[in-house]
Amino acid sequence: MIRKIVEFCLKNPPAVIMIAALAGGTGIWALKTTPVDAFPDISENQVIVSTQWAGRSPDDVQDQITYPLSVELQGIPGVKQVRGMSGFGFSRIYIVFEDNIDFYWARTRVLERLGGLGDLLPHDALPELGPDATPLGQIYWYTVEGPQDLGTLRTLQDYTIRYALQSIPGVSEVSSIGGFVMEYQVDVDPNLLFNYGLDIQQVNEAISSSNIDVGARTVEASGMEYIVRGTGFLKGIEDLEQVLVASRDGVPVLLGDISVISTGPGFRRGALADHNGEIAGGIVVMRKDANPVRVIDAVEARLAEIAPALPEGVTVTPYYDRRELVLETVETLSGVIAMEMLITLIVILIFLVHLRSSLIVTATLPYAVLLCFAAMKVLGISANIMSFAGIAIAIGTLVDMGIVVTENIHLSLARDSFKNTLVSIRDAVAEVAPAILTSLGTTVISFVPVFFLSGQSGRLFIPLAWTKTLVLTAAGIVAITIVPVLSLIFIAKEPGERKRLRTLLAVLGASALAAWTAWSLGPPSWLPLQRWLLSTLVFGGSAFLFWHLAGERLHTGKQERITRFITSIYEPVLRWCLTHRRTFLVMPVLIIFLGLVSVTGAKVFLSPLDSIGFNTDEFRLTALIKGAFPGIGSEFMPPLDEGSFLFMPSLLNQASLGKAVETMIAQNRMMVTVPEVDRVVGKAGRADSPLDPAPVGMIETVITLVPEDQWREGVTSADILNELRAATSMPGIAPSWLQPIETRIVMLQSGIRTNIGCEIHGSDYLEIERIALEIEKILVGIPGAADVSALRTGRRPYIEFSVDREAAARYGVSIELVQRTIAAAVGGIKSTTVLSGRERTDVRLRYARDFRNEISDLGRIFVRTMSGSMIPVSLVASIETVTGPAMIRSVNGELVGYVMLSADGRDEGGLVEEADEILRDIISLEASLSPEERTISLPDGYYFRWVGSYLNQMEAKKRFSLLIPICLAAIFGIMYMQFRTVAVPVIIFLGAVPLAIAGGFLFIQIWPFLQNHLYQAGIMASPSFGPIYLTVAVVVGFIALLGICVDDGVLMTTYINQLVKKEKPSSKSELRELVLIAGKRRIRPAVMTTVTTLIALIPVILVSGRGSELSRPMALPVFGGMLIEFMTMLIVPVAYSWWLERKFRGT
Repeated sequence: MIRKIVEFCLKNPPAVIMIAALAGGTGIWALKTTPVDAFPDISENQVIVSTQWAGRSPDDVQDQITYPLSVELQGIPGVKQVRGMSGFGFSRIYIVFEDNIDFYWARTRVLERLGGLGDLLPHDALPELGPDATPLGQIYWYTVEGPQDLGTLRTLQDYTIRYALQSIPGVSEVSSIGGFVMEYQVDVDPNLLFNYGLDIQQVNEAISSSNIDVGARTVEASGMEYIVRGTGFLKGIEDLEQVLVASRDGVPVLLGDISVISTGPGFRRGALADHNGEIAGGIVVMRKDANPVRVIDAVEARLAEIAPALPEGVTVTPYYDRRELVLETVETLSGVIAMEMLITLIVILIFLVHLRSSLIVTATLPYAVLLCFAAMKVLGISANIMSFAGIAIAIGTLVDMGIVVTENIHLSLARDSFKNTLVSIRDAVAEVAPAILTSLGTTVISFVPVFFLSGQSGRLFIPLAWTKTLVLTAAGIVAITIVPVLSLIFIAKEPGERKRLRTLLAVLGASALAAWTAWSLGPPSWLPLQRWLLSTLVFGGSAFLFWHLAGERLHTGKQERITRFITSIYEPVLRWCLTHRRTFLVMPVLIIFLGLVSVTGAKVFLSPLDSIGFNTDEFRLTALIKGAFPGIGSEFMPPLDEGSFLFMPSLLNQASLGKAVETMIAQNRMMVTVPEVDRVVGKAGRADSPLDPAPVGMIETVITLVPEDQWREGVTSADILNELRAATSMPGIAPSWLQPIETRIVMLQSGIRTNIGCEIHGSDYLEIERIALEIEKILVGIPGAADVSALRTGRRPYIEFSVDREAAARYGVSIELVQRTIAAAVGGIKSTTVLSGRERTDVRLRYARDFRNEISDLGRIFVRTMSGSMIPVSLVASIETVTGPAMIRSVNGELVGYVMLSADGRDEGGLVEEADEILRDIISLEASLSPEERTISLPDGYYFRWVGSYLNQMEAKKRFSLLIPICLAAIFGIMYMQFRTVAVPVIIFLGAVPLAIAGGFLFIQIWPFLQNHLYQAGIMASPSFGPIYLTVAVVVGFIALLGICVDDGVLMTTYINQLVKKEKPSSKSELRELVLIAGKRRIRPAVMTTVTTLIALIPVILVSGRGSELSRPMALPVFGGMLIEFMTMLIVPVAYSWWLERKFRGT
């Protein structure tokens, strides 16, 4: 089959070239149009339901909105989890769907369910869907600053800037934050109300009925039609003052007679400030699956468009721009890919000693990448750090197939000179095609476990698995179809063919380069003569280059010198290994043992000595061994350096917004003193968006840094973070230091602001808080546990009016009237809205501040009885101060609380395992004690579990432990299908896989030491920040290693089999000579493929730009494994020879 495909391609080069050009053009188009982002969209497939219920306590919101809605929404098909959050005046419900549920289908189902609620919710609580965006959609945060007051700036943001940005394609929402929303404030005097016999409800009705326009259809007169309308809209303060409230003895009582009317700031739950003070701003939220770079470009273009229309001095300045991170990340990895291609070309040229052949092999790299992008476009995969990383770690493997094909074509052309060129190339490709397809199959199959990951790990790494699989498949197709055709065209043997090719390439190449030069080089100010001279020089130089390139001959002698050099080392070593097999195999066994020790730590193997009384910590040698091999810890993912920090301190529940703003500004001023800090902008409370549920005591401060070349010498991001921690330390404030994207990833997982959380479930929030505080005391003492903080849900002060129903009945006052009067007098009531062009200004009515500022004043709120008299509310209700919850959280309708913590100087997996063991040991040991005597008292029905990134890690570990063995079995099956025997795959597996894995772990163990030395030598831009942990990224690297570490073994054993079948050896010595011949024949392509894989990974390992934190951990195990994999070229022939010699045991 393969032979026929190759022969068809060789007989139809024009058709193959045309199809290839069409596919390449499609790839170029896909490359330019594929959405680009820093991260794949790893957010949960969730729909947000937001409900505003102004002035209501978290208790009321939880009981009357969040709980009933949570229970109702759990019945939607495909729902995985429903998380609820009840705060002061609002409810947020996060409905998390299974990953296979379409996002917009889920929104439709939720909307249908909300439409059928009936009387389930209070009549004035209207749930609505959040924006069609993900939590990672907040891509552009900006400030609005100028000489105007905060109210004017907020009005500009709400009615000019926001409207302009909202219409941009790809923008889901533009939310406002900071400044003051202006309103008309009608502050009534209750004493005057009493004198006139009025209550606040009558005043409210009077205002509402005075702000109305009507339409009266049309009137026809003199042949013309007139539209009739009555205008009665309020225009401003003057109109409000003239509102008629009542009439006493024929004298009108106007609103201005009983109140003071002014404009002022409305009630707010959020503020924005930098180190100079408060400002206004906004957040642009990108629609799901939109292109962030294009959206931000459009946003900035629209801002530039409306800038002339803004008042003088008003500026709109971004303080968080996702585009910078996206472009820096893409630039880093695309630069790595380009460098890999260049290095690969040089390595191939050294081995092949033939420029045209080297270019043919190297050309498969960009072409395979273009085909990969075309497939990505079809599959809807965006270009991001993970998809680029998949291509980057595959570059070295991509050329392996082209190398094997081209190298065998060289040998075939040199060996079978009597054959026709087409036949020689066809036979050469057909000879190595089975090994290529087997290697491709094992590499692709090895990545199948990644496709079955779920949750965040799946959304993060599946794009990487797709791109690696697609680009390798494309490279395999190119190696079998296009490389033979290019070899036929560009490696012509006959002089006539070479002459024609020489002329053609010279003309085409020189013409193309000259045209490009004349069109693109030089500024417009250059004179035409200068351009002509430059073009002439380029034309002549390129003509000479292509003339020489087209006439280049195959120098088999030079290739043989390289081969002789390799075999001069390999042959005697292999001969010795075949003779001293047992001695040789001690070395790989020792390497495998050291790899095992590096994973588990030397402590595991030295523990028997401790059990017999030998203190290994005091003995110098054993202590040194334990220090050298501490073991490899685990965590979910290494953090990505985003180039900015997000500081999230939380104040006590009792703190007001004013106190939070004061604290935020003070901390901002401390942070700008750090030289590397460029700008600091903080948000206290929440923005006007369903995506932001933050309480007023939570601060989110974005710290952007100056470019790294402006940092102090020797300062790292970790040093800056430590300085910021020290500068912002304040008593009574729980800090949390993350990064903007990292924070959104963490919070969307479980609603907490740290990577690790202990989630406590129960039925009473006060009991949950008590348990959380007990757990907090224990976790603080665990080494490596940082920023430990129990989430305080209670202890917020409340003022409660408790209506005495008997007294209310005696005075003839309804409960509803009492409650409505309290709400209007103290909290205020929106009476109507004044329209002024596009602006909307609410009219808020309530008691004047002097009559509601003290708790003692609240008892003098007047309520109208059924008889029309006015009585103080203190006659029908008691007023007391109590404490209650500040925020109530729930999961699937069950109340939850959290203890938040992060790992500092140790791995997250080890920290959680130790913490869980300590907590459960304490609970188990104290089970016989009374609840009062226990350190942790868990009543019946209460339990805790660990959430956050650790949960993702455990989920990925569970799936990997099941799927990796299955895929290894599949790889084994592919090799069995080729060799039709069990022995060969077993030999290849045992000779390659354990050794490569051990090499990967050993390299991970020593990498921090190597990185520090490379940093000191000026090769790397930053030192090591600690050990490399076993993250999902590292596991993916090992999976990539599993797919390629058997390739050389397959290549070797395939040719050994071919020689054994052909020569039929009759003795051990003859068999060993055939093994030596096979080894010498295949050692050059094996060395070439391994060396190119290793050399291509060097840029991935050494680069220090944005995104390298994720790509490097994936490359390290592959590099270390392939370094040790050189031994496979000895182990597999030795072991296979040993197996084949069994039939000669008697000879």
